[in-house]
Amino acid sequence: MFVVKDMILAADIILRAVINLKKVIFLDEFQALFTDRNRGGSGKLTTVLLQCLDDIRRWFEIGKSTKDGKTGLHRCGRRVVVIAATNTPWMIDSAFLRTGRFDRVVHVGLPSLFERQSILRVHIEKMRVRNGNAENISMLCEKLSTLTEGFSGADIAALCRAAAVRSIGQGEGYFVEEHHFRDALKIDVFRSSDDDLVKRLNTWRP
Repeated sequence: MFVVKDMILAADIILRAVINLKKVIFLDEFQALFTDRNRGGSGKLTTVLLQCLDDIRRWFEIGKSTKDGKTGLHRCGRRVVVIAATNTPWMIDSAFLRTGRFDRVVHVGLPSLFERQSILRVHIEKMRVRNGNAENISMLCEKLSTLTEGFSGADIAALCRAAAVRSIGQGEGYFVEEHHFRDALKIDVFRSSDDDLVKRLNTWRP
């Protein structure tokens, strides 16, 4: 898997994936590279990637139909899956959302109350929690989940790290306690998605 970030030329990565029979290409922060051309995005870069996406489908169809091992075209019959991620989908050039390119749009929303409890449990079970038996950890996760509405999974992970840092320096054999999480929520960690962004993501349609 290639993970493409910043200003790496994504089209070149796709071509190398086809040549080397890689299966998945993940384009992170997609809007940074392929902003809508009407918003000042790079028309040249967008055109190149669109052409590569169209070529992938053609190469796959050729690979399925050919029986001639000498041509090498059969190697292109291995699927190449391209996935892109963004938290501002309205900034992406609409040409990428047409049939045959990015065929499916999946909205990954913020975690629910139950999901926040589960995410907290994953992190807290790895920490040195005072009186950290299963029942106490479950109660702690339940309390914290009600205080972290609107937090993403990454925000919750940052909260747990901040609580752990706050517990350091309390002497040998330090433990993380509930007040460390509460202090971190007040001072160190805030949710990364405001109400306006969440509402816009929930109502956006391609």
